[in-house]
Amino acid sequence: MIPNFLIVGAPKCGTTAMWRYLQAHPNVFLSPRKDIHYFGSDLRFTKRSTFSHSEYLQFFASATEKAVGEASVWYLYSQKAAEEIYRFNPKMKIIIMLRDPVQMMYAHYTQMRFNGLGDEDIPLFSEALAAEENRKKGLQIPPENTLPQALFYRDIGTLSPQIERYQQCFPASQILYLLQEDMKHNMAEMYRNTLNFLGVDPDFQMNFHRINQHKVVRFEWIRKAIAATPHGVKDKIPTSVRNQISRRIRKMNSKHEKRAPLPPLLEEKLKKECKPDIERLGKMIGRDLSHWLESKKEI
Repeated sequence: MIPNFLIVGAPKCGTTAMWRYLQAHPNVFLSPRKDIHYFGSDLRFTKRSTFSHSEYLQFFASATEKAVGEASVWYLYSQKAAEEIYRFNPKMKIIIMLRDPVQMMYAHYTQMRFNGLGDEDIPLFSEALAAEENRKKGLQIPPENTLPQALFYRDIGTLSPQIERYQQCFPASQILYLLQEDMKHNMAEMYRNTLNFLGVDPDFQMNFHRINQHKVVRFEWIRKAIAATPHGVKDKIPTSVRNQISRRIRKMNSKHEKRAPLPPLLEEKLKKECKPDIERLGKMIGRDLSHWLESKKEI
């Protein structure tokens, strides 16, 4: 069995929630691992395994369901993934999840900060934005960062060229656009639309509990102490044990907390920058997105 649908991103737009909700459906098979990133040969991951064609198919070897897929959040951002997916399966159904790009960039930045100083070590979003040009030159990249492109916040938030790559490869009937705001206001309807798109029973009842809520670090000194631990010490611990310890410490050292709003001046600056792309995106997906250009609190 080969996958016949993909959730391709964007980050912080509900991909994890939809991945888990779809896993619960009896006619849907989703790979137990999220973010495989088999496609997207231009994504410059520094510390992750790559999969051969046969290894990728092993993720779906046990699938007997009608809809078979996976979710990898950087497929949308990748400049090559759309063409690679089309060559793999021209009938692939594509689920694209979107959000106000200003809020999405900020949410992604705060997630990177929460992940650890290895992912994002600049303490202010405005400073991280100012560092983008240097980072594109290979400068100011945290030494433990696994995907430097994840630090290019403005590129991540420029959505219309990302959508265009998929529209050039796949017919409109094979692409479903889901907006994070619609999911927030009526998740049941968005889920039903997704099931109809995948051609499976749309009447399956699902309990839509909140997933992947915003979290913050409880004690910064604990995170800094872990980051300062010499690699020689870390390398003496088996990888599986080290990962288990890391997960437990991160869980203990985190708490759910509402994301602080963007500073108003920075928000207005970014909205002006994003305006042409938002207007173009709205035309491409057939939605009025003008409300994304209005000032608002973080959602």
